[in-house]
Amino acid sequence: MQRIQYVVGFVLCLCTTGNCLSCYFCTSLETPNCDDPFNSIGIKSGNCSTTGCYKAETDIAGISYVERGCSSTGSGDDDCIEVAGYDTCFTTCEKDECNAATTTTVKGALLLVTYTIAHCIMDYNRKR
Repeated sequence: MQRIQYVVGFVLCLCTTGNCLSCYFCTSLETPNCDDPFNSIGIKSGNCSTTGCYKAETDIAGISYVERGCSSTGSGDDDCIEVAGYDTCFTTCEKDECNAATTTTVKGALLLVTYTIAHCIMDYNRKR
């Protein structure tokens, strides 16, 4: 978690007000308001040096896990993919705080994020 804070802090240093896209940053494992339906109360948003925001949703045994953050890509094609045996859907967008959306869109560049989410969820479930 501390590493993520350093990365976010670094990205914020690269941006100047008005020149960066603002995205929500959260995971439903840590913040229930991050899940759908999205509730921005208590959810942090911040500037990104990237061109888009994302929302990733992974379904494991009927339980949905959501993560939101910056994306290196903008809007993409509608689709969902299977990663490590789990269905994962993405929404990418190119407007400030647009990753509060509930639609699903996938971008190939976000495959790594999908794998990371699935891996974190599997570790979380093993520790329970």
